[in-house]
Amino acid sequence: MSDLEQWPTARLLITASRLVENTYNEELAGLGITYAGLTVLAVLAEQGPLKQADLAEELKVQNPSVGKMIERLTRKGFVTGTRCRPGRRTQLIAISPEGQDVLSKARHLEDGLQLPEASGKASLRNHARRLIATYW
Repeated sequence: MSDLEQWPTARLLITASRLVENTYNEELAGLGITYAGLTVLAVLAEQGPLKQADLAEELKVQNPSVGKMIERLTRKGFVTGTRCRPGRRTQLIAISPEGQDVLSKARHLEDGLQLPEASGKASLRNHARRLIATYW
């Protein structure tokens, strides 16, 4: 690993985010879901059924990426799709009861994840919220 002191802030944040996500994915594997899939469930639980394009926009990802996540989540029974109108391809994607259950279990896992320097956790959270608000 190169000297972290020399890394630009963006590289530090992106790398830290990826490492935390990988750790979280290892914990979530037992529930049969990834962090990316979990974010889909969280948005659907909060906002209710959404079209795929609206879900992609909300998550700030490409529509095809959301489509692949929806396919995986549907196969596992975590989401359902209902046609908006008969004969149309557009579906409303909704979280299923099984998806609600896995979301609840995952939130308990998340609460148990320990990040280094817990004493600075509130400050880290405040900085993260400001960054998200700036770039969202």
